[in-house]
Amino acid sequence: MTIEIEEYSKNRPVSVWGAGFDQGQPHAGVGEGPHVMREAGLLKRLTTLRSSVTDYGDITVLRGEDQRQCTRQKEVAKFSRTSHDMVKYMLDQGQIALTLGGDHSVSMGTVAGHLASDPDCVVIWV
Repeated sequence: MTIEIEEYSKNRPVSVWGAGFDQGQPHAGVGEGPHVMREAGLLKRLTTLRSSVTDYGDITVLRGEDQRQCTRQKEVAKFSRTSHDMVKYMLDQGQIALTLGGDHSVSMGTVAGHLASDPDCVVIWV
C-alpha cells in the first residue's frame, strides 16, 4: 500500500512537546533546545502552516551532581519511558507528534512511542 505523505498528514493536527534532556552525554546545554526553538518562533511558524497546533510544553530533567556514566544511563532509561508515553499519547489521539530535543538519547523513547502506536510507522529525524 502506498500512502502519499501530504494526503496522510494534511488535516492531522500537530502536537509539540519539548524534551529538555541532555544526560545522554556528558555536556550540559542541549536540554535548552526546546526553549530556544520556541523563542526563535517555531510554534508561530507552525501555526501558519497548520490549522491545529497543540503545545504540551516542556518536560525538563535537571542534571544532578552525580554525572558518572552509570548514573546518566539510568536517567536516560527513565526519560525514555517519559518520551515513549508522551509520543504514544499524541499519536493515539490522531495527532502528528513533534518532539523538540534535547540530546540524541531522547530518540530511544520517541521512536519506541511511534512504534508502539504504529508498528509500520516512518520516523523523520531532522
